[in-house]
This record gives sequence, structure tokens and C-alpha cells, in this order.
Amino acid sequence: MVGVTMAEQQVRIDATSLTPVPTYNISNAVVKNSYVFSMAGIAGVAADNNYVTLENPVGSTKTVVILGTFISGVVTAASSVINALRGNRAGVVTGGSAVAASSIAKPVSTMPDPVGVIRTGNPTLTRAAQIFSYPAMTSAGADRAAPFAVNFAAVPGGFQLAPGESLAINSANGDTNVRWNISVLWGEV
Repeated sequence: MVGVTMAEQQVRIDATSLTPVPTYNISNAVVKNSYVFSMAGIAGVAADNNYVTLENPVGSTKTVVILGTFISGVVTAASSVINALRGNRAGVVTGGSAVAASSIAKPVSTMPDPVGVIRTGNPTLTRAAQIFSYPAMTSAGADRAAPFAVNFAAVPGGFQLAPGESLAINSANGDTNVRWNISVLWGEV
């Protein structure tokens, strides 16, 4: 179509199991740039923890559009903790460790660095409404090889973060026997 800019991003996460892994074609006419952050083998902790956050910083001139989250994990020994890994909307994020832009994947290497800021290491924030949850794993060797995927691209306009808003992937409490794999796909308008 004349005068309409469109982008398409395909994300595939490969697992070692024979379980089919879902793939998603994402088409959003307003997203100009898209980015992926992925972290594997994140050790669980016993206390309340914010594992990964995506923040649209205060003062940003862009809207961050969450296109999808992808989560899998494994339990290395039996666990009695049944709290889910959750995704919450949140406000401003402080502390933790900001991830360097060079550690955030771009579909085309010449794209600008993202405005969105990824933080790990239990940053401080105030959680708001819960968006999704991923069930806890309790049996030793229990593998969620088929990733849990939340496809926000199906939501008209995507799931948007205005300046000063964040996505926080967290648990109320957990278990040190769990290893999480967390990926976040987003675009910026």
C-alpha cells in the first residue's frame, strides 16, 4: 500500500525436546524498530524477585510496544514452591543492572539502539496489574521445553508502555532449584 510503512518480525525459539515449538509472525504497521532480549539459565531465588524488567524511561519520546514474552525453565531438584513466574505492569524502575544495548538483539544491525531499558538483578519497582503468569515447576527434571508464549501482537496496537511505565517479570517467592529462560520482544513507535 502506498504511504503505509509495515514491519514483520519472526521469532523462533528452539528447544531440545521433540515437542513442537510455536513460532509467531508479527505484523504491526506502526512499529518502526523491534528488539529482543533473551537470558537463559537464570537461577531462581527463594525471596520475592524481579528477574527481568523492560522500562520505557521517563522523558522518552517513544511508546514501547510489547509484542511478546517467551518463558521456559527446568527444575534441577524437587521443589515444593508453587508460586508462578508473573508479568506485571509497573512504574519507574531503579537499581538492578541495566543491560548494555549491545546485548539486545536487533533484526538489522544498523537499526538505532532501543529506547527501552532492560534491567536484571532484582531492580526496585512498584508492581501494578498482573498481565500473565507461568505455572511453577515442582518435579525434579520437569522441563517446560515448549515455551510459554504471550503474543501481545494479537492485541490491537500491542501492549503499550508509556514513558515511566514498565513490564516486570517476577515471582513472589521461588526456589533455588529452578532455572528460567526469559525472552522479551518489543517494538518502539
